[in-house]
Amino acid sequence: ACKANKRVATEPIQWFDSDENLKQFIDELSSHKLTCVRGGRFIHIMPDMVDKGTGLIKVLNLFKNRYPKENFSTISLGDSFNDIPMFNKSNFSILISKLNSTLTNLKFPNLVVSKKYGPSGWNEELLKLLNNNMNFKMVV
Repeated sequence: ACKANKRVATEPIQWFDSDENLKQFIDELSSHKLTCVRGGRFIHIMPDMVDKGTGLIKVLNLFKNRYPKENFSTISLGDSFNDIPMFNKSNFSILISKLNSTLTNLKFPNLVVSKKYGPSGWNEELLKLLNNNMNFKMVV
């Protein structure tokens, strides 16, 4: 809870009202230059033009500035709608399957959909990717 209070990018909420009222809520937020994106269990409120893709590019640029002679590739893993902008900006994207997901029909270059769910899918697909691309250097 202490770490959640220090959030600087998004504000997660749970929505228990109707989809119609959610649409009104989103419209009201947009008049204040805010937007909503559905994640796994939460709806995330954030400033317009801010998403995981934007965050990925900012972090990538930090690494490029620090190591200008290196070539970087990005790998994104996610299971929710809020991961789509990140998939759009990544060299390799892994959609982690989950029950009753409508995201398995997504089409992006270099998108892989895991056969397993949750952490098992995450682990299996990331290891496959890394083993098939042995020229990756890990920067954490």
